[in-house]
Amino acid sequence: MKLMEDARSNAAWLTCLATAFACLAAAAQMESFNTDYPGANGKLQSIDRASRTVRYESDWRGGSHYWFNFEARGFTGRWRFIGSRITKVGPAVSEDGGKSWYFLYPSADAQREIFDFDFGDVARPVRFALSIPYQLADWNRLADRIRGKEGVKLGVLCKDRLGTPAPVLEICRSERPEWTFLFTARHHACECSASWVMEGLIDEVLSDTPEARWVRERARIVCVPFIDLDGVEQGEQGKSRKPHDHNRDYAQELYPTIKALKAYVKAHCMDGSLVFIDMHSPGVRGIEHDHYYGLGPAGEGPNRLWLAYSRELEKATRRARLRYDPQWDIPFGRPWNTEALFYSSNDLVKSDRYFASLPNCKLAFCMEYGYGLCGGIFCPEGANEVGRCTIKAVVRSLTGQSNAR
Repeated sequence: MKLMEDARSNAAWLTCLATAFACLAAAAQMESFNTDYPGANGKLQSIDRASRTVRYESDWRGGSHYWFNFEARGFTGRWRFIGSRITKVGPAVSEDGGKSWYFLYPSADAQREIFDFDFGDVARPVRFALSIPYQLADWNRLADRIRGKEGVKLGVLCKDRLGTPAPVLEICRSERPEWTFLFTARHHACECSASWVMEGLIDEVLSDTPEARWVRERARIVCVPFIDLDGVEQGEQGKSRKPHDHNRDYAQELYPTIKALKAYVKAHCMDGSLVFIDMHSPGVRGIEHDHYYGLGPAGEGPNRLWLAYSRELEKATRRARLRYDPQWDIPFGRPWNTEALFYSSNDLVKSDRYFASLPNCKLAFCMEYGYGLCGGIFCPEGANEVGRCTIKAVVRSLTGQSNAR
């Protein structure tokens, strides 16, 4: 009898144990949100399992509200996600932990704030983002690839607000450069498409094309890839940051990278002539924002040089995956590229206004590269190609030749 009671007791204990393990396993498979990685941003509002609907929103910390980058875990089957604005080609999707990305709706028929995704029968983590992210780790891979090449100097501009070393790259083989080409990106932390373009222009400078040889003989290239590095790594929007964002800080110098960049240029870039291009991403979708375009500078001389650059960029990208069409450019004085925006105020000064005021500056302007549609469906390879064409266009506009000699 006692043996039977012991057996029943053991069986009950094993049953309870099996139930507990089953509950733990089920809990492990429960649908959840993950934002614990560089560049992540997102706040879960609700998961409705009956309707298979997820509602989420962007975390507004560090600016306005449309950047998102989150990982969905434990989902199977088809789910609907409702939340932040998405591009016409939908969110960018990664099914391998951020190693590779694609856009969900390549036919450009995505709704404004809704997308559906089929996770299949087996739960696995899938990341969704407004565009294809570009983080410090991506820059470090580029730095490792070009380290040690002739004329390449990889340095630290300064430490950002949280103590993160902000990188700066200089490429110069001339002892007395006639020109300095200064490129900046991520004044607004979320504007990741511009970073992929910057990679391409760096590769072009280190190539063996006629334009690259011209640059190496006559110019200094300076690239600051992350003006708001801490915001990039924290997954913040950055645009419209309070009390003002990085691209309104060239008078007050609230942010360490702005102060350090101004000092760097004064120390290293005042010999010869200066060309400054600030690289951004525009609105999420619609009209010019589905392309890439320039904001024309003020002044007759700079505008003439900018128009020459625009013509050369159009020629250079005619067979590119992401094609540039100057009809989307916004000349100075037209909405929304107006004197009020360009000059802002004495207290809030933009990067292009500041650099245009330097005595050796010949041209200073901003380029905007779409998040999803960008003269074609955005992809890192296409953006790299645009960067290569950018160097060609700059050189050809300065030399007045369609091919540099």
